Amino acid sequence: LVRTIHQLRVASATGLVRFATVPRMDEDVEEKILYKSGVELFRELARLLPLASVEQYCKNGVWQDDVMRMDIQILAAHRIEAGAPDPPPLS
Repeated sequence: LVRTIHQLRVASATGLVRFATVPRMDEDVEEKILYKSGVELFRELARLLPLASVEQYCKNGVWQDDVMRMDIQILAAHRIEAGAPDPPPLS
Protein backbone atom coordinates (compact mmCIF):
# COMPACT_ATOMS: atom_id res chain seq x y z
CA LEU A 1 0.00 0.00 0.00
CA VAL A 2 1.52 3.24 -1.11
CA ARG A 3 0.91 6.11 1.28
CA THR A 4 1.14 9.54 -0.21
CA ILE A 5 0.56 12.71 1.71
CA HIS A 6 -0.71 15.98 0.38
CA GLN A 7 -1.04 19.23 2.22
CA LEU A 8 -4.39 20.70 3.03
CA ARG A 9 -4.78 24.36 3.83
CA VAL A 10 -6.70 24.76 7.04
CA ALA A 11 -7.93 28.09 8.38
CA SER A 12 -7.84 28.23 12.13
CA ALA A 13 -10.38 30.00 14.30
CA THR A 14 -7.93 32.88 14.78
CA GLY A 15 -7.75 33.50 11.06
CA LEU A 16 -4.23 32.15 10.77
CA VAL A 17 -3.54 29.65 8.05
CA ARG A 18 -1.71 26.46 8.89
CA PHE A 19 -0.91 23.36 6.88
CA ALA A 20 -1.96 19.90 7.97
CA THR A 21 -0.87 16.68 6.36
CA VAL A 22 -3.72 14.47 5.30
CA PRO A 23 -3.36 10.96 3.91
CA ARG A 24 -4.13 10.80 0.23
CA MET A 25 -6.55 8.13 -0.85
CA ASP A 26 -5.01 4.99 -2.31
CA GLU A 27 -4.96 5.26 -6.12
CA ASP A 28 -6.48 1.79 -6.36
CA VAL A 29 -9.55 3.01 -4.44
CA GLU A 30 -9.81 6.09 -6.68
CA GLU A 31 -9.81 3.94 -9.79
CA LYS A 32 -12.42 1.55 -8.37
CA ILE A 33 -14.94 4.28 -7.64
CA LEU A 34 -14.34 6.50 -10.65
CA TYR A 35 -16.38 4.51 -13.15
CA LYS A 36 -18.94 2.97 -10.81
CA SER A 37 -22.35 4.32 -9.97
CA GLY A 38 -25.57 3.31 -8.26
CA VAL A 39 -25.66 -0.16 -6.74
CA GLU A 40 -22.05 -0.97 -7.72
CA LEU A 41 -20.78 2.17 -5.98
CA PHE A 42 -22.93 1.42 -2.92
CA ARG A 43 -21.36 -2.05 -2.70
CA GLU A 44 -17.90 -0.42 -2.62
CA LEU A 45 -19.10 1.90 0.16
CA ALA A 46 -20.60 -1.01 2.12
CA ARG A 47 -17.17 -2.68 2.14
CA LEU A 48 -15.82 0.25 4.14
CA LEU A 49 -18.97 1.04 6.11
CA PRO A 50 -21.03 -2.12 6.72
CA LEU A 51 -23.75 -0.17 8.54
CA ALA A 52 -24.50 2.02 5.49
CA SER A 53 -28.13 1.77 4.44
CA VAL A 54 -29.64 2.13 1.01
CA GLU A 55 -32.05 4.77 2.33
CA GLN A 56 -29.10 7.05 3.19
CA TYR A 57 -27.74 7.02 -0.37
CA CYS A 58 -30.81 6.48 -2.58
CA LYS A 59 -33.29 9.35 -2.39
CA ASN A 60 -36.53 9.17 -4.38
CA GLY A 61 -35.10 6.34 -6.46
CA VAL A 62 -31.97 8.31 -7.40
CA TRP A 63 -28.55 7.17 -6.16
CA GLN A 64 -26.46 9.92 -4.57
CA ASP A 65 -23.24 8.95 -6.39
CA ASP A 66 -21.35 12.13 -5.46
CA VAL A 67 -22.12 11.66 -1.77
CA MET A 68 -21.08 8.00 -1.90
CA ARG A 69 -17.79 8.87 -3.63
CA MET A 70 -17.05 11.52 -1.03
CA ASP A 71 -17.82 9.14 1.84
CA ILE A 72 -15.67 6.41 0.28
CA GLN A 73 -12.78 8.86 -0.01
CA ILE A 74 -13.14 9.94 3.61
CA LEU A 75 -13.40 6.38 4.91
CA ALA A 76 -10.45 5.20 2.81
CA ALA A 77 -8.28 8.08 4.08
CA HIS A 78 -9.19 7.26 7.68
CA ARG A 79 -8.44 3.57 7.11
CA ILE A 80 -5.03 4.38 5.64
CA GLU A 81 -4.17 6.85 8.42
CA ALA A 82 -5.16 4.32 11.11
CA GLY A 83 -3.17 1.54 9.45
CA ALA A 84 -6.26 -0.64 9.27
CA PRO A 85 -6.24 -3.75 7.06
CA ASP A 86 -7.77 -3.71 3.61
CA PRO A 87 -11.55 -4.10 3.55
CA PRO A 88 -12.97 -7.49 2.56
CA PRO A 89 -13.26 -8.13 -1.19
CA LEU A 90 -16.60 -7.79 -2.93
CA SER A 91 -18.35 -11.15 -3.06
